[in-house]
Amino acid sequence: MSTAARRAKSFREVFSLAITAAALAAFSAARAQAATITATWDGTTNNWSSAADWSTNPNYPNNGTPSGTLYDVNVASGTITLDVNPTIQTFDWSGG
Repeated sequence: MSTAARRAKSFREVFSLAITAAALAAFSAARAQAATITATWDGTTNNWSSAADWSTNPNYPNNGTPSGTLYDVNVASGTITLDVNPTIQTFDWSGG
């Protein structure tokens, strides 16, 4: 293998490693920026999307709203109609 071929191969290996490292760093940074918030229902009867009934008003619990936010949901009482398809981290139904 010529010197030029070895240098080209070495460059490709270093470039590939650098791209992989950058991708891993970006993924790690995105995960580190996610904030978990506890959203508590106020005990009324209403739709899930009624942000005014959640402690997280002006948002109802839905991961990524706002960007980077994850939700742990706590409902002690009341009735919630699921009128949207939210994604959450955990759900604690502590009511009777």
